[in-house]
Amino acid sequence: MIEPNGDSFYIYISMRSFIIICIASVCLSISAANFPRNNFEIILQVEPSLACVPQEVYLHALIESESEILDSAQIDNNHRTIRLSGVVPYQTNVILTFSKTNLDAEVVVTPGDKIWLTLGEEDADYYHCVKDAKGSKAHSEYVQFMNYIKNYNIRKARYQDMQLITKLDSISKESISDILRKQQQQYIDYMLKTSKSKYPFLVWYANVLLRKLLPQKEVRNLLSNAISRFPAYLPFNQLRPGYVAPEESRKSMVVTEKIWSIQSRRMKIKPNTSAIVKTPQIGEELPILLHREDGRLSSLLVFSGKYVLVEFWASWCQPCLKEIPNIVMAKQKFGDSFEVCAITLDKISSPWKRAINEKQFGEGIHHYQGFDKRGNQYKDIASLGVETIPQNYLLDGEGRIIAINIYGEDLIRKLEELIEKQNP
Repeated sequence: MIEPNGDSFYIYISMRSFIIICIASVCLSISAANFPRNNFEIILQVEPSLACVPQEVYLHALIESESEILDSAQIDNNHRTIRLSGVVPYQTNVILTFSKTNLDAEVVVTPGDKIWLTLGEEDADYYHCVKDAKGSKAHSEYVQFMNYIKNYNIRKARYQDMQLITKLDSISKESISDILRKQQQQYIDYMLKTSKSKYPFLVWYANVLLRKLLPQKEVRNLLSNAISRFPAYLPFNQLRPGYVAPEESRKSMVVTEKIWSIQSRRMKIKPNTSAIVKTPQIGEELPILLHREDGRLSSLLVFSGKYVLVEFWASWCQPCLKEIPNIVMAKQKFGDSFEVCAITLDKISSPWKRAINEKQFGEGIHHYQGFDKRGNQYKDIASLGVETIPQNYLLDGEGRIIAINIYGEDLIRKLEELIEKQNP
């Protein structure tokens, strides 16, 4: 073997280094071809309420009918900030599933995104759309989209349940049918607006939801417009006529089974909790029925288009009795534009009726009961958590709360202001 010396030694080293570099480059090229680099990253910070339970976090997605775990990490008190990454071929939603906490956090990602998330135990909700995902281009609009769908489905389910109540009067049933038709049209209008979004994932989602709500010609036109705007967005192919989804692979089935298994175990270890009373807030609807003395039911929807005061009172409540003249005065002043639904919390009807007569609280006032004949409070009334009376809710023409516990001159002024704006 010839020992290199002088300049030949450096040439020998240079050639050897060049060959090594070339081999390494080829290996890296092959590796990159078979294992593409991650094209998005999520930096997750978990609050102590989550970190106190050591557990795995799985990042997974459904791409072209294939479930895939993109990444995973361990969290505990010593590992509260973790990095998760993966590859998505286009803008889509991914989910972070926690192995012991009942939390599936959904985020919309776009190739190239670097996203920062903060999650705590209070975020736990089955397939919860993360409220804030800094760095995600499309997520903020997606949150609004999903909240609209959730609220629409809640209202729809409640009204459909009300339609099934046999004791509900015919006027209330007709009003419920009208409101359901109106809500569906508003839902369609919202989806049509979303179909014009600049984010292809939202456009795709809106097209999916509109397929059963619009005539086929309009559905085809929407899809054609979406494809012309986003010709490279592959999920639109799923909506083409005659599309046949590829059969799910064995690998995907294993992933799906793993996620389902995690969710099933979590539900078993989640402690049972009693129903929590949720006090309605301004901007929300009042989720109650109107219980008549004869046992029949009515709905607040029969007063659609009018301002409604829902007043909780009782014959034994002196502050309630003192407020009655103000309520009567408001009813007389605003007439058909204003309705009063007085719900008594008396368990016995005789003192309630006597108070109505003595306080002249009858003319133009709609009276209902909060307790049945056995002295049990109706569940929908109990869910409001009324602890002190008088208590009231002022509703607008669409049944949404615009004021809570408004009395005397404040009630008069508020109604004057509202009606003046309505009829300038």
